[in-house]
Amino acid sequence: MAELPFMPVATDALLADVGDLPNELFGAYCRLLFRWWREGAKPEKSGKRLARWSGLSHNDFEELLEFLTETEDGWVQKRLLETFQKSELKSKKAREAAHKRWHGDGDADAVITQCEGNANHNHNHNHNYKKEKKEGAKRASRLSKDFQLPDDWKEYAQNGGLSLAEIEGQFQDMVDWSISSPQGKKLDWDRTWQTWCRRHKSWGNKIRSDQKSIQFEMPKNPMAADKAQSLLKRVGNGPYASFFGANPPKLVGETWVVDPGGSATKADMIHTRFSGALDDVYGKGYWTCFAGRTS
Repeated sequence: MAELPFMPVATDALLADVGDLPNELFGAYCRLLFRWWREGAKPEKSGKRLARWSGLSHNDFEELLEFLTETEDGWVQKRLLETFQKSELKSKKAREAAHKRWHGDGDADAVITQCEGNANHNHNHNHNYKKEKKEGAKRASRLSKDFQLPDDWKEYAQNGGLSLAEIEGQFQDMVDWSISSPQGKKLDWDRTWQTWCRRHKSWGNKIRSDQKSIQFEMPKNPMAADKAQSLLKRVGNGPYASFFGANPPKLVGETWVVDPGGSATKADMIHTRFSGALDDVYGKGYWTCFAGRTS
């Protein structure tokens, strides 16, 4: 059992930080915090271990990095670490006070004082690496109201399938959010923009005319091949194009089956991002995922 099995959760702060994440990422973030607390909330150098704790792939986990802080000792979640240290100190003081009441140990106060000293040392160390981090890295900043859309940002969004109108709207929404939101300061705005683009409903659902169509071996059944081609046009060159190209839905009886390799996470991603495209091409109620989820 963990040293501190009960983790205090400030729900308002949690929702303010990550409440706008998709359900899968929000759940993965909470799972990461719970496991990290069980491990002592200490700095963690291994990003792969953090990704495993969250239940996400290493690539998907990168979307959560903007909510963590990298220090010379490893990655930390600042609020989690500070809360753990306070809870640890409170727990030690309670145990020593109980020992003094029941056993009359005159040295209990000295032990408590030593615990407080150790906690203060850890707290000061925490502040030290925060200070060093700030001195050696750029500070989080907001976008200004006259900030212009960079060309490489526009290109990234277009490659993902967003139209010019959608790009302008997404960009203006992000600028307004940065100006007005308490959470509107970021260290890496390039990565933040990419995250906003990937959350847009059009990401991966269109194909640009100046890009080459992805070529795969289509099913021999003419109807299945025609539907697979239609699905690829809807998916475009998005992140799941290669998946659908190599694994187009197969007709089993009267139902088209998408095989996500038995992965419930991948099945959820398919439903979140592509249920509209699958409904249009294969018919709502006539397709399902291998993991047992129906449309």
